[in-house]
Amino acid sequence: MPSNVRRYLWLIQALSSGQHLTFEELATKWKYSAYNDDGRELLLRTFHNHKSAIEMDFGICIACDRADGNRYYISNPEVLKSDLSLMHLLNYTEQDIFLMAGRELKGRIMLEPISRGTEWLMLISRAMMDGRCLRMSYRSFYKDTSSTQYDCVKPYGLRLFNQRWYMIAEVGREYPYIYALDRIESLSLSAETFVMPADFSMEEYFQYAYGIVHAGDAMPEHLRIKVDSIQVSYLRTLPLHASQREIESTDEYAVFEYELAGTYDLISVILSMGDTVEVISEGRVRDYMKDITQSLRDKYLASSVSECSPKSCMRELF
Repeated sequence: MPSNVRRYLWLIQALSSGQHLTFEELATKWKYSAYNDDGRELLLRTFHNHKSAIEMDFGICIACDRADGNRYYISNPEVLKSDLSLMHLLNYTEQDIFLMAGRELKGRIMLEPISRGTEWLMLISRAMMDGRCLRMSYRSFYKDTSSTQYDCVKPYGLRLFNQRWYMIAEVGREYPYIYALDRIESLSLSAETFVMPADFSMEEYFQYAYGIVHAGDAMPEHLRIKVDSIQVSYLRTLPLHASQREIESTDEYAVFEYELAGTYDLISVILSMGDTVEVISEGRVRDYMKDITQSLRDKYLASSVSECSPKSCMRELF
């Protein structure tokens, strides 16, 4: 990442929590920042240049409150909150600073493994910007062991989900398909070009989907789930989906409502919460849950040696 961009992100991060800081306070923060690897001080002229560049490049306005001792703050925080790409950048910046500053804590910080496939991100981004097709060799987890060759992959977008990157691309099917970057064996630019459809929207494509599985022709359901109190706070602080609404709340449980299609990813995340969650709305999702839980019961009942009830066993995990 270019050093100036790192400085811009650092400055946005320093003010992103709603703080109002003087230039002197910002300069002190920069002095001790892990990003200031050359030890240079932050000059007032440099600060104003960064402030102008941030407004031009990111649309974020850093204003000065002269009535509050010339303190600087982000005057349009709604822009920051609505830009998920920038929020991810800031999150990575904060983690980067933390890891750089905490190198002496090696052995005491555990990270998740990074999935393969990130090496294709720049090439795919370039193809998206230039309207170029890609040649791809792809090995699916759900087909035989041989790879599939594609001569004209039209990359529409990229999505990150559960530490894996995915490309949404058109290869001549009825609608764009999803390809995991860690399953790409080879990728190169083609001389062939394409025009991005004006009516394609990533937000609309995933509007009724949890995760990465596209709903396809499946109609969204008016889904309601009843969540035990021990799980409620997790969903309140990190909603499953943008459509989430809490429509009932008691000391023992809460009911959340969604507009979602019954995809594999959705069923998987509901199952991951065990018996702390019940799908209470009738429809395909509840039917799936009935079938899956019955299958699980059949598998485990005969060999069960547990002495605790399902509810108490689940609570022991929290």
